[in-house]
Amino acid sequence: MKRKQNLIIFSAGESVRNGSVDYLKEKLSEKNICCRDWRELFKNANDSEHIALLPVLMKKIPTFDFALVFAEGVDSTFAHGETQRSMRDNVLFELGMSIASLGAERVILLAQDNVHIPDDLAGIGKIGVDCIRFHEDELDESVEAVESSIVRKTELFEEVEAFFVL
Repeated sequence: MKRKQNLIIFSAGESVRNGSVDYLKEKLSEKNICCRDWRELFKNANDSEHIALLPVLMKKIPTFDFALVFAEGVDSTFAHGETQRSMRDNVLFELGMSIASLGAERVILLAQDNVHIPDDLAGIGKIGVDCIRFHEDELDESVEAVESSIVRKTELFEEVEAFFVL
C-alpha cells in the first residue's frame, strides 16, 4: 500500500474565511492525501504576535511531499494597461518559496480562472509547476485535477527513484 502524500496548502486569509481551504482539505483528505493549511504550523506558538514566519516556513516546507498554492482573485492590480484580479502578494511569495524549497515539479498552483498569473509563470506547465484553473462554482473538478497531478507525479518520482536504486 502506498503511503499518504503530505500536502501543505498556501492561500490568502480570505480563502480560509470563505471556507475554500477547509473544503479543499476535506475533499483531498477523502482521496488519501494528508493536508495541512500553512497556518497550522504556528497554532501552538507561545507568542503569535512575534513569530518569525520566514525561517519556520523555510524549515517546514521541505518536510512536505507537495505544496498546493490556492490563488483566488482577492486583490486587483494594474498590469499591462488594465486592472486585473490577482492573488495576494503573500500567496505569490509562498508560491516562490514552495518552488525553491520543494522544486517546481512538487508545486501545484490552483488559480481561479480570472486571476492574473505573472508573465514569468505563464509557461509554468513547462517548468514543472502544474497550473490548474478553476471557476468559483466548479471547485470539485479542480480537486480531481489536483489528485490526478499528485498521483501522476508520485508515480513518476517512484519510477525515477527505482531507476537510480538499481
